[in-house]
Amino acid sequence: MAFEGSWPALDYVLRHALTGGGLLVLVSWSSMVLGAVVAYVFQTPGELRKSLRGFLRFCFPAEMFRHRSVRVDVVFVAVAWVIDKLLIVPALLSNGVVTFAVWSAMQGVFGAREGGEQGWWSWAALLAGSIVFQDFVNFFRHYLEHKVPALWEFHKVHHSAEFLVPLSNRRQHPGERFMELMSGAVVVGAFVGVACYLLRLPPTETVLMGMDAYFLCDVLSFYQLRHSHIALSFGRFERYVMSPAQHHLHHSCEVRDWDVNFGTFLAVWDRLFGTFRPTDMQYRFRMGLGPEEQGRYDSVPKLLAAPFLGLWRMFGPRGRVAPEPVAGSVEGGD
Repeated sequence: MAFEGSWPALDYVLRHALTGGGLLVLVSWSSMVLGAVVAYVFQTPGELRKSLRGFLRFCFPAEMFRHRSVRVDVVFVAVAWVIDKLLIVPALLSNGVVTFAVWSAMQGVFGAREGGEQGWWSWAALLAGSIVFQDFVNFFRHYLEHKVPALWEFHKVHHSAEFLVPLSNRRQHPGERFMELMSGAVVVGAFVGVACYLLRLPPTETVLMGMDAYFLCDVLSFYQLRHSHIALSFGRFERYVMSPAQHHLHHSCEVRDWDVNFGTFLAVWDRLFGTFRPTDMQYRFRMGLGPEEQGRYDSVPKLLAAPFLGLWRMFGPRGRVAPEPVAGSVEGGD
């Protein structure tokens, strides 16, 4: 490599960071910067002549550094990172195990289909099917997290953020994250196993490929901005792909915004379920859970304990107190 010897640090970056997952991460953060530029130049009112100083103020407003919610996110993500090391690896391994188990079972029941033609259309069909299926699974799981009271107790941790920054994406209770990873491993793993058998593709190469393909679609839709203060809208294309601004609306605590925009990538699922809402750039709203509940989630220990306290209030022995209304129900809110 040209920089080897004279630029050892740069050589290290090029050899290690810009390969595989490192490249996807770089593209992810680059897309966030690109999305911020688009939002600042084309969707932000203000001076006609934009400037670098104005762009930096737009990306890093003073409120970001003052807001308690942001400080809680920083500490919580650090704690969650440690816990994740015990949860993510088993879940990812389970994905591959389920895929191989389903593929092997179909081999045993219906006969071997190895050695078939593996043309580009087979891989394209697998990737397209995997992306669409994973997106529906994510949508429906998210939908259930709002509709099932016990799941909502865990998901409220994520919705308690009052000021969104990219770290807010990881404001997930470890219990919720574990359930998401394991359910995804089982459902998506089974789908990939069936697809591998029907398309005569090797299961060992498809699990991570399908996950990376879906992550790439997320990147192209500026997913890092979904949890940020930058409300990037896709305009008329929001009927097809969910924008960061639409996800901001999903985090609103206003009554009129309960249960909208559950989707991650494709907008078709929200349109089918009647939960789709396009962006109104003039509309202003508050984020979080509302003043009546926010005090239960204003520190890291409270974030970790709140779901279990909520379940105790719902199912504990003292009279089995009625559960708090689930977001978007007739009685309650987000």
